[in-house]
Amino acid sequence: MKQELKKIRFHWWLVLILSIISVNVFGQTVNAAYVNTLYKKYPIVKSNLCADCYLWVNPYYKSIADTKKNYPVIEHVIITVANVQAQQAANVPRKGVFAEWNVVTGQPKLDAVYTYANTTVKKPIEFAYGHCGLAWILAARDQNGAIFSDTECFGEFLEWQGQNVGTMIATEDTTRQILGATLNGKKYTAAIDHVDIWAGCVSNTDPKNPSKVFTKNGLSVTLPDAVWKIIKIGNQNVCYWMPNLNSEVKALLVKRHIAYADLVKRLGFDPQKVLN
Repeated sequence: MKQELKKIRFHWWLVLILSIISVNVFGQTVNAAYVNTLYKKYPIVKSNLCADCYLWVNPYYKSIADTKKNYPVIEHVIITVANVQAQQAANVPRKGVFAEWNVVTGQPKLDAVYTYANTTVKKPIEFAYGHCGLAWILAARDQNGAIFSDTECFGEFLEWQGQNVGTMIATEDTTRQILGATLNGKKYTAAIDHVDIWAGCVSNTDPKNPSKVFTKNGLSVTLPDAVWKIIKIGNQNVCYWMPNLNSEVKALLVKRHIAYADLVKRLGFDPQKVLN
């Protein structure tokens, strides 16, 4: 009996040791070091779209951000039905490292500015880290996508929380429905195999009525006056011009449509020619 117990104990110790070896050799812990290494693989390069603009390309989306105003001027992403299905199957938890905001290599963390901005408003009103072109739920088809989605400056902007859960999330839900996602327990039928999305932020450059700028510890973040978005479904461009206001509830999205030609005129560039 004692000999059998020894064999059993030995067996379990062997299993434990092999499990540890397998995690260290074959697995990869997703932690701060992993995230840092991941971002180093995709450096930013100068863009001529604006004086402080830089281009960032990763496997999930492209973005040109104004690194002085600290928001994306334009993003482009392609989302497929397969991507949506992969996200639902992966079910990456939105917590821990997959809920943290990161920065591209060489860029400063903006958290202190966001914290300061929220001291200037009274609860329950608040500012949020707002996804621009690629919502977390549309990016988290795997762990790296979830991480890259939460990228300060290049993937998000200083957004009123009302708009974050209002017109902005309404555009995201529309995208997911078109691609056959399950929302609130309802399974939608995919209308097309993929969509292209372009989105970006706009601020007021009029010196008589400038956009609000928050500064803390030598870092500044401009509060965009509006966010624009194009959802291209086949040959149809569905365009939105959404004021960055706390009062922008979901129901207002139907009033935020804009013709493509008018959008291009307001921006001063054609999004589909800048990033494709």
